[in-house]
Amino acid sequence: MRRLALTLVLPLCCACSGATPAPDAGLLGTGSAGDAGPSDAGPPSTDCPELDGGPNPWVATAGQPQLPGDLGHLTLCVHTRSLSAADLTAATGEAIQTGANEFVIQYISQAPRGVLRHVTALLYLPDDQQPGHALVALSHATSGLGPSCGPTHDASFASDQLGLPLVAAGYAVVASDYPGMGIDDGSSTYLVGEGEALAVLDSAKAMAEFHDSRFDVDQLSGELFLAGHSQGGHSSLFAHQLFATDLAPQPLPALGDAGFHFLGSLSFAPALGDLRGLGLFLGNPGTQTANNPFVPLAFYANALYRGYGPDAGIGDGGPLLQPAAQQQLPPMIHDTCFPTLFESLPAAFPTLGDLFPLAFQTHAASCAFDGRPCPSFEPWGTWIQADIPGNFHSDVPALLLQGEQDTLVPPETTACIAVRLADAGTPTQTCGYPKADHLSIVPIAISDALRWMAARRQGQTLDVCDAGVQETCQ
Repeated sequence: MRRLALTLVLPLCCACSGATPAPDAGLLGTGSAGDAGPSDAGPPSTDCPELDGGPNPWVATAGQPQLPGDLGHLTLCVHTRSLSAADLTAATGEAIQTGANEFVIQYISQAPRGVLRHVTALLYLPDDQQPGHALVALSHATSGLGPSCGPTHDASFASDQLGLPLVAAGYAVVASDYPGMGIDDGSSTYLVGEGEALAVLDSAKAMAEFHDSRFDVDQLSGELFLAGHSQGGHSSLFAHQLFATDLAPQPLPALGDAGFHFLGSLSFAPALGDLRGLGLFLGNPGTQTANNPFVPLAFYANALYRGYGPDAGIGDGGPLLQPAAQQQLPPMIHDTCFPTLFESLPAAFPTLGDLFPLAFQTHAASCAFDGRPCPSFEPWGTWIQADIPGNFHSDVPALLLQGEQDTLVPPETTACIAVRLADAGTPTQTCGYPKADHLSIVPIAISDALRWMAARRQGQTLDVCDAGVQETCQ
């Protein structure tokens, strides 16, 4: 059986509970999402207030947003942290000359399509007051699924590892929580490619309305990168796909009529690169859930995304979860973030048979997850195979960065993504790092990533790889 490529957490661990700010004080700016779309709202008259005493970004703002005009509409912002040059120097190990400011924003997105949601994101913005900053829409690695697990609640765990080096290098960064991970609305897009991508691109659009004396939209250059690690690498590839396939005829209406100038995606150890063998894995009721706790989370989130509760019968396989799991798993996922969830889930459900009913497992075993239909495992076969990244054409390049010592996202699965991108005609570079594993790939590869981004801004595509991934897609 092939090893499964899903995702893992970032190397730093802090408590996953968020602060308790003051009650909602209303919207920032001149109107709500319900009565004024992005084109109608004028610049706000004041800076983003401080989190302490300001509006609560984790409570959905008033007003009823409308499709399609309010997608990406920024509804509020708060200032959460100031970072000095010394702070960034200590975090990156580089001699940084300027500091940064951190904000939390709330904006309008959809999950699934047509279902509007308020989503939160963390901003890392340079404080140098200079124009010409490219924007990076950053997708975070697995930090949980619940409403206190996203970057806005715990940046040190979810997003600092990439966000701090990027802002230290002069990039503006917007890091989405993904739906349900900031505002508690019961949704989840965990490893659902479409749902992740919609939120990430709408977070970039929201920057078109960001005004503050410490950083203003006018300081953005109009250039856009997509970047992420693990689950975030999966997300960045789907955002790349969505930009290329859905939005190319109508560029993102974020920076004037021209939209963003999209320069490329960077994916560090992207998840779900190859799922051949998943059916056999699911079809063995005695398999220990600790072998891959991400599998039940991905299936659970897929059901939520499509409007199914934990006890709903879904296709021929019947309910997704055993009766006990229907009661115990949802509050565990809601209330617990990684890495605690990584430990508590296998403790509560030692085997896959404790989670999944026999009918579900029997039908799952019939699916090879190799692109062919799975008639006896529908709709799951279609849903999960749609979340395998790399099946798209784009003229904009993708950079894949992979540790050769990675056992959570094996190198051969990233090689499979590269094969699919190449087959679709998307220009792709794959960098392999012999000493990097899943946790160390970002600090080891970040300097190459930054050189690649700098070259893209000069109209070049630099070969930054000393070597590609050594393994092949089999």
